[in-house]
Amino acid sequence: MMEYYAHSLEGRPTEEWQPLEEHLHNVAKLAAEFARPFGGEEWAKLAGLWHDLGKYSNEFQRKLFEANSIECHLETKPGKVIHSQAGGHLAALKGWRGADRVLSWLIMGHHAGLADFATDRTGAKALEPKTRAPDMSAAALENVPEAITAAGRPVVATSIGGIPEIVADGTTGLLYPPGEVDLLVKHVEQLAADPGLRRRMGEAGRAKALHLYTGDAVYDALEVAFGMAVEFAAGRRHRPETRI
Repeated sequence: MMEYYAHSLEGRPTEEWQPLEEHLHNVAKLAAEFARPFGGEEWAKLAGLWHDLGKYSNEFQRKLFEANSIECHLETKPGKVIHSQAGGHLAALKGWRGADRVLSWLIMGHHAGLADFATDRTGAKALEPKTRAPDMSAAALENVPEAITAAGRPVVATSIGGIPEIVADGTTGLLYPPGEVDLLVKHVEQLAADPGLRRRMGEAGRAKALHLYTGDAVYDALEVAFGMAVEFAAGRRHRPETRI
């Protein structure tokens, strides 16, 4: 697997450079600590974890090796690779209505300063143009480990179909029967009022997702299932005929 770096050291070997995943976790932890006094640690942690996802682009990594200097990170200099938008684009691609705009505002402003949140005007200080085309970050986001993109948020969902198999009621989220609007509201209010519960459920859900639902985990499970199906079919083909 290719190693991605957050920063380089001029004239030093890559073994001394900072791995990107390490950098993201460090910033997420520090951001959460700063935001804890006003109850914003969950927003801050996720913004910190996703703030430099654009550095997973092959173009940025190539710049690190070519320039091998601090200039790689100056987005306002001509020819530099913009890497501060991919995290906001990821939130948009996940379909978070409203939350994606807040995360985009935090993440996309970590180099040039916070954009104008409310207006849709164009220009360097407007947020909307930066969020307009999330697909532009698709190539970089394909390289991001699933351990980073898993947001770790508790889920409120209906208890139908296969959802209860994925969302463990009371552990990774809260379920309600279809049409039970009062219970839906109660669940949302419960999570909104209890940061500790949100954190515990989010961490439990993230752990479950990384254990059972990553690409590799699903591939392994399908391989086992198809292998069992093939063995069963082969067994039926070779089973002696039963006569009554």
